[in-house]
Amino acid sequence: MAVLMLTGCAESHLPNVADTPEVPAAVSTATAPAGVSAPTDADINVDKLPAFYQQAIKKIPHPLPNGVAWPAKVPPGFDDPNVHYDSAGRGEAVASTYWLCAWQGEYLDAFESSEQKRQAEALTMLDAFVVDPFFTQVFVDPGQGWKRDVLDPAKNGDTWRMKSQHSDCPAVE
Repeated sequence: MAVLMLTGCAESHLPNVADTPEVPAAVSTATAPAGVSAPTDADINVDKLPAFYQQAIKKIPHPLPNGVAWPAKVPPGFDDPNVHYDSAGRGEAVASTYWLCAWQGEYLDAFESSEQKRQAEALTMLDAFVVDPFFTQVFVDPGQGWKRDVLDPAKNGDTWRMKSQHSDCPAVE
């Protein structure tokens, strides 16, 4: 559910919890990121989502962590046949969420094993998430709450919020 909320695919009626990190919301309408051609369908079902996802992974400007591959199919959690997705930016939101989850996982693994070089590389990639036009056009986070509430504390060794958020990620291959 949290992964779907991250990409704006589901509505939550949960109460606002003060200790919950702010998660940027995916753009559900509006234009696609620069360089990404927006599909013309206004609403797509899960059967059409793989094509949008496959187009989007070709456009992500940053690599996945070493040893991580893009899933051939839409990652679990995004494949609910009862959900309809707005086509504008939907493939990008799914791919971006997977990318973010992969780098969060890389950072958390490197943190646990005290591998400074891997931590630094992961933080460099996660820093890109809050400034790179590809991601900032897909996700709406004007106050940079994700950076403030998740990334910055992790940089200072406080990883519980990132762990909490990462626990809702799709399985990274």
